[in-house]
Amino acid sequence: MRARRSVTTRDIRYQAAVIDDAQRLLLLFCVPHGEPGFWVLPGGGREDGESAEACVAREVREEANIEVAVGALLCDVVADPPDGTYHRWQTYRCHVKHGTPTPGSGEGGWATLTAVQWLPLTEPDTWESALGGDPFLRPQLRRIREAVLEFDTAAATGLTAPPSAPPHAATPATASPAPPHHPD
Repeated sequence: MRARRSVTTRDIRYQAAVIDDAQRLLLLFCVPHGEPGFWVLPGGGREDGESAEACVAREVREEANIEVAVGALLCDVVADPPDGTYHRWQTYRCHVKHGTPTPGSGEGGWATLTAVQWLPLTEPDTWESALGGDPFLRPQLRRIREAVLEFDTAAATGLTAPPSAPPHAATPATASPAPPHHPD
């Protein structure tokens, strides 16, 4: 478990699935002080009065130094395996509006972001060498890949939502409502 002693437990981690035109997903390499590093999706907790979408855009700006358009909610799942900080992970599809991703400073004092990579969603057989069997990220990547394929198929056929859209998920044709804010 990636328990972090100095991080406040929060209900939901709002994270970005930043996907480029080549169907590659943006990942950031996070190195906690004195611990081994791991790859993560850009994301974090909401600030007071902030919508889920604004949180995702801010986190990507802070952590990857790019501006994104926040789209549909792809996944809303219980954090499993538990990450020691969040109870749920909500992942939003995003695309780059401006900039080239570089490691930012969004992790505060507990860790440093040191690298970025684009992981091909269409080539899951390459993930193991890129991720080293990460037990947190690999299941999320599978869910993101499946959700992206379903949303793209639904959009191509004119449907407003794939049959297995997550609860409270936005569809390609609608906006998602902001979930209630729970202060830290």
